[in-house]
Formats: sequence, C-alpha cells, structure tokens
Amino acid sequence: MGEKKQKLWIWMALLILIFLLVLVTEDLLDKEINAFDKWAAGWFKDASNSILEKLAVVFYYIGTAYVEIPIALLAVGYLLLKQKDRWAAGVLAGSLAGSFLLSWMMKMLLKRERPGLEHLVKADGYSFPSGHSMVGLAFYGTLCYLLYLNLKEKGKSTWHVLLIGILLVGGIGLSCVLSRVHYASDVIAGLIGGGIWLLASILVLEYKRTST
Repeated sequence: MGEKKQKLWIWMALLILIFLLVLVTEDLLDKEINAFDKWAAGWFKDASNSILEKLAVVFYYIGTAYVEIPIALLAVGYLLLKQKDRWAAGVLAGSLAGSFLLSWMMKMLLKRERPGLEHLVKADGYSFPSGHSMVGLAFYGTLCYLLYLNLKEKGKSTWHVLLIGILLVGGIGLSCVLSRVHYASDVIAGLIGGGIWLLASILVLEYKRTST
C-alpha cells in the first residue's frame, strides 16, 4: 500500500471515529444507551469471578497516572537523550496529556455519575467517558507504534508489539467494567476517543517521517 493511500485510510478512520464519538455521546444525552449498559452490566456480572476481578484490579492500576507518567518520563527521556527525536517525544507526551484533557473536559460537560455498585478500586469524578480507556489507548498505542517503527527500521519482527498493545489496552478497558467503576458505554466512548488521539499521533509521526 502506497504512503498516500495509507494516510487516506487513516484520515477516513479518524473521521469515522469522530462521528462515532458524537453518536455515542448523543445516545447518552438521549438516555438511549441505558438499556445497553443494563444488559452489559448483567452479562459482566454473570461472567465475573474472583480471578477476573483480581486481574481487573491489576489492569486498572496499569491504566492509572501512577504507572503511565513514569513510563512516559522514561520513554520521553530515551527519545530525547538517546534517539535525539524531539518530534516523537512531543507526540508521545501529547498523547498522554491531550487524551487526559479531552477525557476530563467531556466528563465535566456530561457529568454522568458512576455505577451505583460497590467498586473494587477507588475511582473519583464522573463516569463518561472512561479516562482509563481513552488515555490507555492513546498513550500505550502511540508508544507501541513508536516501538513498531523502531523495530521495523531494524528489520526485526513487529507482530508481538501489536499483540501486547491489544492485550494491554483491552485489559484496561475490561477492567473498568469488571471493577464496577464504569458502564460499558463509558469504555466504548473512551476507546473511540483514544483511537482518535492515536490516529492523530500516527498521522503526525508519519508526516515527520516522510517529510525528512
């Protein structure tokens, strides 16, 4: 696939995700999404067990600032000092800060209360969208893409980077529902928002890579 065609597909996917985020938000405001959340909550309750709940707690904390910020500092430091790549360092830092800001702004505007269930982890603030899901996909996704580019440049295998990224982001998203701090629609909206940030980050990185 040519570079121009690849960028076109990324732009199309980006626009589709923006449309979906607007659609899910409208469904929330119209309360049309409540029936889905009720069904999903029942399904996860039936499927849940003690092992899954313990895993959920672990993945939930992987998606917190206590883990993401140290990883970001290490990765940005490596990109600046070792790779001398200020562009990539800025994009990675932006994926973390920008997605957090978008999530916070949406929470403040929509003010959806969290599920009225006993939470397995401590969670403050509003529920929609899931900040863990949004920031997790945007930040870890951008980090995985940078690793993918680095390995591809060296002619090494890259499939495991994609697998790790999917398992990590998927685990964080599921943990938000299993730990009872988010509705399923919160996670869906968070993943869509995170996907928007990830695709935007990829476009910026590809622009820099192909223009030099």
